[in-house]
Amino acid sequence: MMEPLRKEFDQIKEKIEQLKESLDLKDEQIKTLKESLVFKKDQVQTLKNNSQYQKSQIHKLEELIKTREEQMESMKEKMESVEKSPNNEVQLKDTIQEKDEKIDDLEAQIEELKQNLNYKKEKITELKKDMEDSDTNIIDYTNIEISKAEILEKMEDILKNSINSIMICVPRITDLERLSLFDLKSSVAIKISCLVNMKRTDHVDLFKEFRDMGTVSIRNYEREDRYIIMRDNEELLFALVGNQEENHLAFYTTDSKHLKEFNPIVMDTWLRSKKI
Repeated sequence: MMEPLRKEFDQIKEKIEQLKESLDLKDEQIKTLKESLVFKKDQVQTLKNNSQYQKSQIHKLEELIKTREEQMESMKEKMESVEKSPNNEVQLKDTIQEKDEKIDDLEAQIEELKQNLNYKKEKITELKKDMEDSDTNIIDYTNIEISKAEILEKMEDILKNSINSIMICVPRITDLERLSLFDLKSSVAIKISCLVNMKRTDHVDLFKEFRDMGTVSIRNYEREDRYIIMRDNEELLFALVGNQEENHLAFYTTDSKHLKEFNPIVMDTWLRSKKI
């Protein structure tokens, strides 16, 4: 009688184990979906930020076009006034020619601005389409505009949380002026890789200022191809310079595994830099 009961008990136990495994699998799937949703939200926010930046640029261009058109109208009015004045014919011709040249120049500027404006509007349309049609979590950075100013602003935000150490790479030493390095605590060790041209006075002056801080080590990195900041091995921003001025492949992470995998790349930048 005990044998059938034991067999039934074993079967029930096996089913329980199977259910546990199934639950664990579901938990893992839920975790993966949650991470995917977070990444998706970040992607949409990136696209929204770029769209807002483009709209801001369009507004500036529209204001500039309006100003140029007003200047051109003013030139025409002055020219008409000169034509009616009792000045001699030679002076009149010279003045008219000068005004014509200025008007031509303004018209050329307006045309260039309008072309730039149309380009910006096309970029916004592309970004909106990306936001609507995006079916993948893999972001295509080929045409996404992430400016140098945005990268340095994010680097500054990371810098403020420094406790023990900071690793930085920027294209040129003058880019460091955008970061509040002088406000950091004396306990924070700072390693910097960047282009330092010892033939340029502004580069030399900045190098001496940072060197005199006592907590900063600077090496010469001549490639001018990346922005990096790693804070206390807890935060990483990595951006590569693209073909276009405002196109950077940039990402930010606090994931410990990401940090571990990218740490050798960050260190390689420092090790390949030359001592000054």
